[in-house]
Amino acid sequence: NGDDSSCKCNDPLIPSPRIGTKGWGKAHHLNKALIEATVNQFDTVDDVDDYSYGGTNGYDDFFGDDFYNLMKAGCDIAMVGDQFIEAMNGRSMGRNNTLFDPIVNVHKQYLTKSGGGNYDALPLGISGDSSPNLLWRLKHGEMPNYFDPQIWLVMIGYNDLTRWGCSEEIAVLGIMRVIEEIQFSWPDAKIVVSGILPVSPWKDGRLEGGTMKQNPTKKDLEELFSAGANHWWKEHGMIDLWPSIETVNKELEKFCEKQTKMFYFDAGDIFIKESDGKKYIKQDLMSG
Repeated sequence: NGDDSSCKCNDPLIPSPRIGTKGWGKAHHLNKALIEATVNQFDTVDDVDDYSYGGTNGYDDFFGDDFYNLMKAGCDIAMVGDQFIEAMNGRSMGRNNTLFDPIVNVHKQYLTKSGGGNYDALPLGISGDSSPNLLWRLKHGEMPNYFDPQIWLVMIGYNDLTRWGCSEEIAVLGIMRVIEEIQFSWPDAKIVVSGILPVSPWKDGRLEGGTMKQNPTKKDLEELFSAGANHWWKEHGMIDLWPSIETVNKELEKFCEKQTKMFYFDAGDIFIKESDGKKYIKQDLMSG
């Protein structure tokens, strides 16, 4: 509505935690424990319990086999972001989820040395996070001064546009603020900025041209939307987000071109196909 009381978008320059969100604090604690374990080459969760923030008591369900594997590896690349990063650990809000097993397997194969990759990459994501949420996490334990990977990969911004309804300008500012924080702490590190991936709530994967009748029934929604479409999409289904995503990505690319030791990466083309002049997400890559 244009007023401060109704806008859900946080100030992009101010760190903002999600303290009241169930599981978020535990997921943040797990990320910090992963960093501690990686840096100190711990062998058991008990070692993390003795050393890390507040111990791991009460977090047994959050530590699966993947945690044990990651904690024994090093870290060449720190991958920070939202649900797209957290899924590489097989988790959502800190909870293990077998639906992410294929993503975990790809991560192991290409982004761990033990799995045959050239680098050890540590995923540090939390589902649903915006740029201000990530900024808070970095300033509160997920970027300690003894954690010094060669490369930082930043993948954030999707939830700013969707969950919180931020404008393209605010989304870009939030991502740049995260980048600035990493640059300030690690001026010699290389930073890879990932473009926001294409997303669609529609069953056919369309990225533009979606329409929805006024006052749709539950059956209308079921016919139009994929099972994975969340409440935001169902409320704002007539809005095409792809143009906004393209706008943000273009600004990020231009920003990176002007920087040293910073690289823009866009995997969007992997997911997109064109048909009759329109763009769609490839059906075999859609979930839900």
